[in-house]
Amino acid sequence: MKTSFFLLLCSILIFCESHTVLEKQEQTKIRVINNSSYELTNLALFSMRFNNLLPGDTTAYQVMDFDELKDDPMIYCIVDQNNLSLFLKKPENEGNFTYSIDSLDLTMKRIYFNMTTDN
Repeated sequence: MKTSFFLLLCSILIFCESHTVLEKQEQTKIRVINNSSYELTNLALFSMRFNNLLPGDTTAYQVMDFDELKDDPMIYCIVDQNNLSLFLKKPENEGNFTYSIDSLDLTMKRIYFNMTTDN
């Protein structure tokens, strides 16, 4: 009886732990670094809202829950009363990704960025 209970308990623990590990591996997390000389307000990436970013600031990672039917594959922000946006390619794999906004051209309303994989 004790052996059966012990085996059942071990089986449940192993199943729960393996399920948790699989969930962690199947997430895509996004963060943004502002390497420009401007403050970014109303920042959104893949329809996920981020806090305003001062020059040199970095956001925390956020889990991407992207639905192609209702979310935008874009980055949006406001800089000095200029609305800026840019279409982005959605990450194809799970993992941690950093979008680094390197510079902005307010005359042409362009965002220059770099995406890196942090795995």
